[in-house]
Amino acid sequence: MRDISDNNPFIGLVFILVVSAYAFLEGTVMAIEVPNIVRDLQISTGTANLAMTLLIATSAAVLVAVGRIADQFGRRRMILGGIILAIVSSILMATAWDAASLLFARVTQGVATAMILTSVALLKGMFSEEDRPRAFALFGASMGLGLALAPIVGSLALEVGSWRVAFWINIPILAVAYAGIRRYVPESRAQGVAVPVDVVGTILLGTGLLLAITGISEGASMGWWASRADNLFAVTGLPISIIPILLATSIVVLAAFAYIERARLAAGKAILMNPGLLRIQAFRLGCGVSFLFVLGGYSLQFLMPICGATIMHLGVGHTSLLTAMIGVGIVAGGYSSAPLGLRISPRSIVIVGLLIMMLGILSLGATLGPNSDLFIATVCCLAIGIGYGLTYYRITE
Repeated sequence: MRDISDNNPFIGLVFILVVSAYAFLEGTVMAIEVPNIVRDLQISTGTANLAMTLLIATSAAVLVAVGRIADQFGRRRMILGGIILAIVSSILMATAWDAASLLFARVTQGVATAMILTSVALLKGMFSEEDRPRAFALFGASMGLGLALAPIVGSLALEVGSWRVAFWINIPILAVAYAGIRRYVPESRAQGVAVPVDVVGTILLGTGLLLAITGISEGASMGWWASRADNLFAVTGLPISIIPILLATSIVVLAAFAYIERARLAAGKAILMNPGLLRIQAFRLGCGVSFLFVLGGYSLQFLMPICGATIMHLGVGHTSLLTAMIGVGIVAGGYSSAPLGLRISPRSIVIVGLLIMMLGILSLGATLGPNSDLFIATVCCLAIGIGYGLTYYRITE
């Protein structure tokens, strides 16, 4: 049997790109389907919004843990497991019958997305330093493609007859990607001695981040202090909103994580993350920049289809054009990052990329409205993509 290491790595990349496009499409397509999901499942809009948030929150909460596990036990194995879980979650989404089943399906999708996104580390081992910028540019473009396809997939599903179709069609696509990655992508692990998985740290960090991100994301819709009527937790009868409770609990859980990790480190046991790293200014700044970058990227994932349809009153074609231009910009930014690296420092590239991205977002926000100029909006989306592409490669490098 021929060794898969003899394959052209760009063949395996094609299947990884399919999966990464799915990771962005799955979150965005639900934004298109919310009114129909609310009506079909007889749930509140607040519950549907919580379901969308849970994908991001769960993905962010478990990303560190699955990344560490993938480094030790195999990155390709982690992605293949993520694809299987994504197939399961697609079935759960397509067959959801009430609020609880919908929320569970979105949590499952979030875990699957985090597992799939470990492909970033896999790409580094697949490509030489010379080919890596092109591979990462294509990887970024696949995200833009997922964004662009979401309005089309959502609309076609409704034309066929049900929002559930948008999730059923994921299954054969993911199955093909699974077969391709299994055949053409070599396994890769981090170099070093294997250590036991820090189960306690993994649970505490994941729980703390999940509570914190959900609280921050849902504060505006559920009420920062007084509970609003249109949310899942309004029936609890609590005198205050669930949000301050979530945030306070997250602080306690994350503090417990820091305490236990220090104790395990002192005892010479395996840890998930050394809390002492937060004392290093460069590490804190890096975490802050990465957080804002990822937050901006995921926000665009949900907001572009909604803004195009509800604020700018655009059709599916024009909405897809705007999201597609973000993808075009990501390609341009990713390819530009490598030659720019020969002239200026990676830190300067990240700063420039973030500035371009923020300028595009602010300009787009300032011009949004029923009478928005489509050309100006397209230029703004292109700028956002360029900034994203410049920053993405250097952050993940």
